[in-house]
Amino acid sequence: MTNSKMPTILCIASFFKGNEFIRECKRRGAGVVLLTREKLLGAEWARDSLDDLIAIPGKTSVQSYLAAATYVARQRRVVRVVALEEYDVVTAAHIREHLCLPGMGTTTARSFQDKLAMRCRASEVAIHQPQFVPLVNYDVVDEFMKQTSPPWMLKPRIGASSMGIKKLYDPEAVWRALADLDAREAVHERSDFHLLEQFIPGHVYHVDSLVAAGKVLFASVERYGAPPFDVSHCGGVPLSYFVKYGSREQRALLALNKKLLKGFGFEQGVTHAEFIRPAASTQYPNEPFIFLRLQHESAAPIQLTLSRRRRVSIFGANGPVLNSPRPSVRTFCHLCALSMAALRYHWHVRRTLPLVAMTIPRSFIV
Repeated sequence: MTNSKMPTILCIASFFKGNEFIRECKRRGAGVVLLTREKLLGAEWARDSLDDLIAIPGKTSVQSYLAAATYVARQRRVVRVVALEEYDVVTAAHIREHLCLPGMGTTTARSFQDKLAMRCRASEVAIHQPQFVPLVNYDVVDEFMKQTSPPWMLKPRIGASSMGIKKLYDPEAVWRALADLDAREAVHERSDFHLLEQFIPGHVYHVDSLVAAGKVLFASVERYGAPPFDVSHCGGVPLSYFVKYGSREQRALLALNKKLLKGFGFEQGVTHAEFIRPAASTQYPNEPFIFLRLQHESAAPIQLTLSRRRRVSIFGANGPVLNSPRPSVRTFCHLCALSMAALRYHWHVRRTLPLVAMTIPRSFIV
């Protein structure tokens, strides 16, 4: 029998992930309902912690998720909607607005998922970034290519990391690519669902942040061993290195990240921001770091460089934070601070650097 008075967390997942988060919600006494795609119905979900699992049949859409969420809300007291995957952030925002629930709305969520909306928002808050152009008016596109030097990056507006991105080296290649896109049958795959931006070579950095009430409680600054685009398209192992604690570049990236999150109006959750230090600094003489992208991370795990060859989760019986009866954000931040202190000790005192990884739930703050 359904307990209509129990606070319920509604989880959205287009991919199989988030079991630890589901189990923790249940452990804390909340009801948990999962909405997922029909083809994932047979996945090894944490069914012992789920009060219901609803599969969306056929080709999913925002409308189909809204209908399923409304069905759940008629029977249960839904208090939060959580996206377990980056692709579901906007869908979860639509559901929140439809059910009038607290959390990120569609306008803010879109700025984290739609690369063109992200670029426009960054321009509004005066964040230095690569020059870009929407692929709508061909005269404007032609003018953009005449004013900037190749190569250019052709990017789908929606998509994670480097998926679907192409590097184009001359205007003819750009026009051919646009013609190929416009010939596609699916409307969302055509050129107006892409953007073109200037390619900037250099070292790529990322800042992972934990945010509550608009304040950055914790941030980790690291540099990629190789740019994600190169690893994705040329092969290799994705690696990150800590930026020296207290260094000029770490302080600069923390300040830029703080300005970025404030400008985007991000209030609560976990973010992953990427910046690049241009190899040809004369292009941006007053700005050593250029903003590349910002994504709002949901319940997928964030990897921090903390322990060699093993993952430590704060969820479950072995999770250090969850040993307390009701762990708080302050407790979580203390864990992060202790981990950073241990790392600095290894580097500055023992001249060793234990590597990778610690698993931290991106949805620690729902």
